[in-house]
Amino acid sequence: MESEDSNVSNQIEVGDVVDSNQESPQNVEKTSEPTEPTEINELNNKICEPMDTGDTEVEPEDNPEEHEDEELGEKKLKNSGGFTGRGVTLQMLLEDNILQPKEGAMSLEYMGQKFEGDLLNDGRIRSAEVQEVFGSPSAWALRCKKIVNPEQKYGCGWSSVRYCGRPLDVYKNQWMRKRRLEQISESSPTPDCNAPINDNNEAEMDARQVTKSPAVFKIGFCDRPTFKHETLGNRSTLDDGNLLVETLIFNNFGKLQPFTVSLHTSAAIVIDIHCSLTSSEVVGYLAGIWDMNTNGLTIKRAFPCLSRLADASRGHTMELTIFQAMEAAGLSLVGWYHSHPSAPPTPTVQDIDTQLEYQLKLKGGGDQGYRPCIAMISSPYQRGSDVSEYTELNETSGGSPGCPLTCYWVSPPPESRPQELARPMAMKYTVVPDSYIDQAVYHDIESCLQFYKDAIDRINVSEIWKESVTILDKLKAALITNLKNDQSSTSIRSFLCNKNGNM
Repeated sequence: MESEDSNVSNQIEVGDVVDSNQESPQNVEKTSEPTEPTEINELNNKICEPMDTGDTEVEPEDNPEEHEDEELGEKKLKNSGGFTGRGVTLQMLLEDNILQPKEGAMSLEYMGQKFEGDLLNDGRIRSAEVQEVFGSPSAWALRCKKIVNPEQKYGCGWSSVRYCGRPLDVYKNQWMRKRRLEQISESSPTPDCNAPINDNNEAEMDARQVTKSPAVFKIGFCDRPTFKHETLGNRSTLDDGNLLVETLIFNNFGKLQPFTVSLHTSAAIVIDIHCSLTSSEVVGYLAGIWDMNTNGLTIKRAFPCLSRLADASRGHTMELTIFQAMEAAGLSLVGWYHSHPSAPPTPTVQDIDTQLEYQLKLKGGGDQGYRPCIAMISSPYQRGSDVSEYTELNETSGGSPGCPLTCYWVSPPPESRPQELARPMAMKYTVVPDSYIDQAVYHDIESCLQFYKDAIDRINVSEIWKESVTILDKLKAALITNLKNDQSSTSIRSFLCNKNGNM
């Protein structure tokens, strides 16, 4: 990390725009700082709704053939055994009770104008403004947008159309997640009840050997490409919110980080364990302290959001519990984390949009009210590529975490190019060893273990990760790397060993 004694002119100010084509950065418009409960409620609307890291639907200009393809989508998806997000229709969501027919349930806002519609029993949308019926969200979105802007060519229905106030993407991801879990359940081998009982000792020995032999971890390689920011163009042209975007380095722009970041081991181990327990994407909050005198952000705790997307009641209960825990610990909300189970720990287009929104909400008004907001991504099971470029962000002397963990902050687009996608900037951080692990941290770990204990998407830590190393061994090594205190290291290792039956 650059020295604090470096020339101030080389340091990017908090809230400035990183732009290689203009000399003076532009400031972000400041917003008033909300109260803590409001922050939790607002941010949780998206944080507790993990984005599906598979492909999403890229919706082209509306045409009749597209609607015929959508009607065949369910059959293709069910027969193919794969769920990528393409071919999902409103009718499929209705049949699985993800959505319900309802008058006035559909809405769309575009350039200051709001459109409303009814969701019909057959999955079509009846528009209130134009008194027409549309076969897909894309068709309706395109029609509405062309009323305002005749040059509009793309509908982007699933990301822009809302059902009861929530984006359709949320419901589509919920349906896809449900389908994946059903597929996993259906593909699991079932015992053969008609198999004869064999009393042969040799056969029993072979069976025991098979049972004891650890399985090889089956999460696949992720071959999704990472795109450079300068190749993406305007945000409005990016229909796929799951595109991975390469983070940028401050030094490459002749700038320093706007603030330093310190991550306490109590937070790091909770992130590692939470993200490593499931093959699904997880999310959580980061709590800590902002010191404007030293320009440093300290992350002291991580709070997992232990709720499923469809369980709204538990989600609200979790956010209240998290807020109370932060308040009791004397900490503030300073960011969020999520996982890319097997994809690189670099943000997607949607991650960038979300992070920019969070930064503006926490920014506050004036120097006294300002508080930065950062994001972290963990990739516990990434394979097939060099992770050194990500682990280098951890500036702690003597080690890097076993699970790649990146920290990023978003630089808003310049005023001269407001439609440009915000720039994801890699934030270097240091890991601060805690002298001891607080009991509350053990409680958070225990809660994670219990939550995923019987889940279909739970990771079996007894499986082989690489060569003869199990996933549990991998997880222990990653945690111990961050625990410099021998007593803390021994305590957490003993805790994991004792809880191995729940993992």
